[in-house]
Amino acid sequence: MLYVITNISQAKRNSERVNVFLNGAFWLGISKNDMVALKLIKEKVLTQEEKEKIEAVAASGKLLERAYRFVALRPRSIAELKSYLVYRKKYTEEETQQVIEKLTDLGMLSDERFAEWYATYKLSSGTQGHNKIKSELLAKGVSLKIITNVLSKHSEDPTNAADQGEKLKVFAQKLLKTVKAKDAYDLKQKVTNRLLGRGFSYSEVKAVLKELIDSQKV
Repeated sequence: MLYVITNISQAKRNSERVNVFLNGAFWLGISKNDMVALKLIKEKVLTQEEKEKIEAVAASGKLLERAYRFVALRPRSIAELKSYLVYRKKYTEEETQQVIEKLTDLGMLSDERFAEWYATYKLSSGTQGHNKIKSELLAKGVSLKIITNVLSKHSEDPTNAADQGEKLKVFAQKLLKTVKAKDAYDLKQKVTNRLLGRGFSYSEVKAVLKELIDSQKV
């Protein structure tokens, strides 16, 4: 059976894509780059084999475009993109892996860069410590080695370390003023537990509370 391209029109929502009509009916959407590469023009006659090849290219292009949009919103881990494409968009593991490799080669996907962005963003609030950030990054599929390297850089930088110490102090002061407790010991225990739950280390919590409570700086 032969097929005839009866019309090619501009896609309404994407200036880089066109809609192709076959035998008078909508057939598929495809990027303009692929349209040119495949030499798609009005009244071109296609064989079944050519039709299937074009469909495969269009499907691959749509998958790549979805992946582009997903990682463009904000940095993503490789595992996040894989989960999005496989479990939400129902692409195969093989298709997804090809896209991951392409985006990695293009520099658009990197667990190292994602972990750095995530850690910097979380630490900027001063309400989360390294342990919690580590746990969240692990849940997002980032390797322990990458996480350790990223967080170590933040800890070893004197400026970052001092800044985080000040932010922890401000956060602890806020908790000390808002947490309800029956006495000073109960207050210290509750605030300690709150801060540990936020991922701060025991040594960090002990030091800041010693300064704020024992020195009567609440």
